[in-house]
Amino acid sequence: MFVIEKYANKLKETPVLNDEEALCQYIWYLKNVCQNEMALIKNVRCEFIAFTDLMAEEFDLGSEILGATFNSARNISATIRENIQKQELKLLEDGQSQTSFYFYQKSSEIRNYLVRKRILLNLATNKAVGILVNTERVLPNLHRKFLQREFLGMSNQLEINIMPNLTSVQKQILFCLLIGISNRKEIAQTLSAITGSLISDVKIKNELQVLYREFNCSHSSQLIQLVLSEQIYLDLSEFPITPGNYLL
Repeated sequence: MFVIEKYANKLKETPVLNDEEALCQYIWYLKNVCQNEMALIKNVRCEFIAFTDLMAEEFDLGSEILGATFNSARNISATIRENIQKQELKLLEDGQSQTSFYFYQKSSEIRNYLVRKRILLNLATNKAVGILVNTERVLPNLHRKFLQREFLGMSNQLEINIMPNLTSVQKQILFCLLIGISNRKEIAQTLSAITGSLISDVKIKNELQVLYREFNCSHSSQLIQLVLSEQIYLDLSEFPITPGNYLL
């Protein structure tokens, strides 16, 4: 880490704090520095100690969960709660920061978040006093839209999208193509596993033919290009991803 000398010297003068005082300093940081972010702090028992208003609003958190663990979040399935608890205990054990994708069911929509978790240390004792969790919403195509606007002179308002009345299976096929699954049998196997319904490769073949006719294409690579250029509008949130926290 690079720090200007006069501050580097001050950093060497680490105040001697007990664990509660050190945790309180981190809560001050959360309140005064992270107030406009989705962020929270847990103690070493994985109990909620503090969270920002934005975090509370996004994940329907209230004061009743303060002092309780994630197991008290009744709007989350038991399997997800147990998985997150195990991940956080591992974080406290090995001290390695974690990055994950979190898929959360909010009303009828499954939202995707990038979550970063790190240990909070009492610098005087080098002991863990808690966990800091930072969360941000993952919005499809946001980075590409920024580059288009800033460097290619393309306005978001000027983009013209074809918004066809696609079936769920057709949208799922397009998503598979986007993530590199192009073989019909692999698409059928992937969608069968995710949806829990048997989907044959013949079904995939027929649906692809419909998409080719709809968009005047002859190959899957052309469909991918249309989606990437947003000439086909595809809401990635409609892909049936099971809610949960997936470590990267």
